[in-house]
Amino acid sequence: MNKPVYAIAAVGAGRVIGAAGRLPWVLPMDTRYFMEMTRGGVMIEGPVCYAELGGVLPDRETIVVSRDSSKTFPGASCAATPEAALELARASAMPGPVWVCGGQWLYEAMLPRCERLYLTEIAETYPGDRFFPDWRETHPRLLSARAARDGEVSLVFSVYSRP
Repeated sequence: MNKPVYAIAAVGAGRVIGAAGRLPWVLPMDTRYFMEMTRGGVMIEGPVCYAELGGVLPDRETIVVSRDSSKTFPGASCAATPEAALELARASAMPGPVWVCGGQWLYEAMLPRCERLYLTEIAETYPGDRFFPDWRETHPRLLSARAARDGEVSLVFSVYSRP
C-alpha cells in the first residue's frame, strides 16, 4: 500500500530536539498534538525515541530502526535500516500514514522521503545534544501555522511540504 510518509517533531530554538536521550521540555499541549496526529498510523523511530515514549503507544504500529540485531523492543517490529522500516510500514494494516518520529539520525535519513513535516516550533532556547535537520530546503512550503501557548511557552504548530 502506498501510504503517505510524514515526519513529526517538536523543535526548540536552534532546532534542538533532545538532551541526554530525553526531550528537553515538558509541554502537555505538544504531547496531545503528537498523540492525536499519530493515532492510527505507523511510527518509525530509533531506540532512544522508543525508550523516551515508554515503548509502544496504543492505536499505532511501531517500527524501531536499530543496527543492533541483538536488541529487542517489546511490541514493536525491528528493522536494520530506514529503507527496511519504510517497507514494513507501507505493508502495515494500519490505516493511517507513516510517521517518522526521531531521533536525529533517523530524521536526517528520512526527511527527503517525507511528503510533509509536522513541526511544533518552540520559541524557547533549551540546551541539547540532538538537533533536527534544516528543513528549509527539503520542505520550504508552509501549508499552515497555528500559534498557541503552553503555560509560559510560545508554540507554533506548523505544517510544511516539499516544493
